[in-house]
Amino acid sequence: MNGSIASSIGTLSKLVVLDLNNNSFQGEIPVEIDRLREFRYLSLFNNNLSGTIPPKVSILQNVRHRDLGFNYFVSSNWSGFLPMPLLTHLSLAYNEFESEFSRFILDFHNLTFLDLSLNSLSDPIPESRFTDLTKLVSLNLTANAFEGPLSSNISKFSKLVDLQLATNRLHGSIPESIGTLPQLQTIELFENTFEGQIPSSLGLRPIEDQVFVPLA
Repeated sequence: MNGSIASSIGTLSKLVVLDLNNNSFQGEIPVEIDRLREFRYLSLFNNNLSGTIPPKVSILQNVRHRDLGFNYFVSSNWSGFLPMPLLTHLSLAYNEFESEFSRFILDFHNLTFLDLSLNSLSDPIPESRFTDLTKLVSLNLTANAFEGPLSSNISKFSKLVDLQLATNRLHGSIPESIGTLPQLQTIELFENTFEGQIPSSLGLRPIEDQVFVPLA
């Protein structure tokens, strides 16, 4: 399917799930989408949508799953977004977001899945991320321009199973605390400029419980 998403979608006041994955929809997200107050699941993955994500989508406070990945969205004025306390799954992968990490995401305290890969986000990863998003199970920041050292506070992600930070500009040593994450199974740190030794803590668990990808 192609064309734009009609503004009349706002009349579907009882809609709970909207899944338009893998089509060719174009244009912007209609602002009328904010009328769908019963929404629980929104996926516009892999279309040709563009423009900014309207802050009004944050009015949809009941949404648990939001996937806007693989489109052409650009950076917005994130300060206009409201916290979304029930959101658990957020993907903004493979868009055209630039500049610093979207700090409004730090208000989504129940996130378990966060994918911001394949954008042009830069600057250091905010220290507050490690204390505000402690329920994360999967974190993917691959193929951005994040820089600076990796904080030892990454150990705050005690529920993390999947960590993907490859193809960025991270440097310095890999913190010893990364090996203390009790649930961690997959770690990708390649194509950064880390230096020094691989922390011995990464080898403390039985090898059959770990999946390692080259670090450099």
